[in-house]
Amino acid sequence: MDELIIAAPRNHPVVDSSPVRFSAVLDLDFVCMSKASSNYIFLRDMAKLAGKTPKVRIHVHTFDAVLSMVEAGVGVSLVPRSVAAAALREQRIAAVALREPWALREPWALRELTLVT
Repeated sequence: MDELIIAAPRNHPVVDSSPVRFSAVLDLDFVCMSKASSNYIFLRDMAKLAGKTPKVRIHVHTFDAVLSMVEAGVGVSLVPRSVAAAALREQRIAAVALREPWALREPWALRELTLVT
């Protein structure tokens, strides 16, 4: 099992609110994978189910780029915890847990998110 988290800059106010509902973070600026990635399509679809549209500040092509942008304070991102593990361990970013049943991912579902970089 893995989980989807909101990766945030360490000093971002949302960090103190963990865990959060997904709808509560949709007004924040997001750093997203490319528009064709399964990660972005999932984020967009979950936002739509919440009745919102994500505020995308920038699209990038790799999870490394996503995490670098988050670390630099560009925005937050929806990523698998396993993808963010090194950045979390090195305390470059913070993890915000989601209070959503879909945030817990089966390994086969996670693989689809991480294959698109």
